[in-house]
Formats: sequence, structure tokens, C-alpha cells
Amino acid sequence: MEQPGGEHEQGMGMKRPAEEDYNSNVHAKRSRDENGDGGPQLTLRFLLQSKDAGGIIGKAGSNVKRLRSEYKAVVNVPDTNSPERVLTITAAQESAIQIFSECLPKIGERQPSDRNGKEIQMLVQRSQVGSVIGRGGYKIKETREQTGAQIKVFADCLPDSTERVVSICGSDDVILACVRNVIDTLNETPLKGQVSLYDPSRGNNWDYGGGFGGGPRGGGGRGG
Repeated sequence: MEQPGGEHEQGMGMKRPAEEDYNSNVHAKRSRDENGDGGPQLTLRFLLQSKDAGGIIGKAGSNVKRLRSEYKAVVNVPDTNSPERVLTITAAQESAIQIFSECLPKIGERQPSDRNGKEIQMLVQRSQVGSVIGRGGYKIKETREQTGAQIKVFADCLPDSTERVVSICGSDDVILACVRNVIDTLNETPLKGQVSLYDPSRGNNWDYGGGFGGGPRGGGGRGG
């Protein structure tokens, strides 16, 4: 996958979205876009393998620039020196979902073929993740039954952050349906407390593949 040399010039350098902006957007606070149209803004974050980022970014950042312009969105895949990156999308809710649907075929396209489909790792704040699980695990079971996805919530936050991984496995259509389901749940769950976003550029020993294999931080996942 070609990695464009001009990522930093295209606004995809090391700078992360401000945590206060995430805090105000994550539970669909009403705001206005640059054209003055009111609409609920949603922030989605996904943990990627760095080798998947090139297809999302496009040559010289062309695809990311198109997504930003077409959907009037913030779309970032900051460069890191680690084997992982974070895809951040902020836009009106339906636009954010559409952007994710366009990025989804590029995520995990290098994963080994599996009859159960591929895995994506959605990042959710710890104060909200309990609603994804539900009392006694009822919600995560309901989500699995409604969408056909395999879904697991990692027990621990990512290093130096308040974000936990929600691992979703299935075909692209199944994953998209599951993400929609999770978003609907999160929109009903107020964000509480401090927000600290995961930054893969900081040194850590997070095992990207731990979602289904029980890595050192992901082994205690719920609903797997």
C-alpha cells in the first residue's frame, strides 16, 4: 500500500484532535457546520493497523481531502512510529457513518481470510462502555443477535487513556450494522468524567491482535 509522503502537509501529522472537542462532540451535541446548518455532530474513533492507513488516506492525501470536502467533516489518520494508528471522524451523524462505510473496505484488507469476516476495533470512552455491555451482558447479546456480529468489549483502557476497545467482527455489512447499533446506544449514554484520548505514538505494549486472541490487555474482553 503506497504511503503518501506529504501526510504532514495534508494535516495528518502528529497533532491529535483536542480532547475538549471530542468531549463536546461524542454524544451528539448540536452545533453548526461552516454553512450554518444545524446538526448533531458525532466523533467516531477506530484503531487501525498502520499498514491499512494508506488506502484510507489515498495518494498524497487525496481520499481524506475528498471525504473532508464532500461530507464537511474532520477526518484524520495521524502518522505514528508504531504499528497502529487511530482514524478519527467528526461530522453530522449520518455523514460520519457514511465516511466510515467508505473507509471500512480498506480496514483489515490485509488480515488473513477468515470465514467469520474481519475485525475492526472501535474506541469507546470508559464512562459509556457499560451501556454497550448492558446489565448482565444483555445489551451485547442483543446487539449480536440483531446484527449477526461478533462483539467483545476489552476489559482495560488503552494505555494512558480513558478509551476501551469494542472489537467487532463480521462482514462489512454486518460491521456497519453493529457500529450503527453501538452509536445509537452511546447517544443515549451521557459522557462523564475526564476524557483522555489514546495516542499510539506514545511508547506502549498494546497488542493490536489481542481482541480475539486474548492479548495481555484485551484478554478480559466481555461478550466474546
